[in-house]
Amino acid sequence: MNIELAHSLDDTLSTSDNISFAGPLVSIAVFALAELFSQGVRLRQDVEGPV
Repeated sequence: MNIELAHSLDDTLSTSDNISFAGPLVSIAVFALAELFSQGVRLRQDVEGPV
């Protein structure tokens, strides 16, 4: 990985636009994963009965 590419990546990651755009996406993804996980656990309990 060359130094110019690393600097351009740093600039891209440090812009406030990208951070304010990525923040909600990350929280939505985490929320969706948590929902899927909790539903999966519930489904497994329904199939296997109370553990």
